[in-house]
Amino acid sequence: MRDHTKLRVWQKGCDIVVGIYDPTRELPDSEKYGLSAQMPRVAVSNPSNIAGVSRRSKNDLVRFLDYAAGSSGELETQLHLVTRLGLVPPQRVDHLQSEIAWLRRMLVGLIRSARASDRP
Repeated sequence: MRDHTKLRVWQKGCDIVVGIYDPTRELPDSEKYGLSAQMPRVAVSNPSNIAGVSRRSKNDLVRFLDYAAGSSGELETQLHLVTRLGLVPPQRVDHLQSEIAWLRRMLVGLIRSARASDRP
């Protein structure tokens, strides 16, 4: 079994979770059950799904990495929306956008690699 805690993508996913809490605390009370609740959940799902690399089958590995990549896209969208709505200044989340983009690129690479290793 692989140790997911040694993977840089898992570590970066955890960093993003920690980083997402500051901007979500700045959201207005009207977002208590909206974006301020959704964004940390989506962020947490990233490293949680990356931990799926410890699964035994390649299909499971690809599926969980796909979930993580999808969560990255969701979080990118949510950060974009909070800035576009004027709820958080863009400079507060620019670094997170960059980290999420990096994470997503790495996940896509891992997915491609895992799929390629299944080929004869």
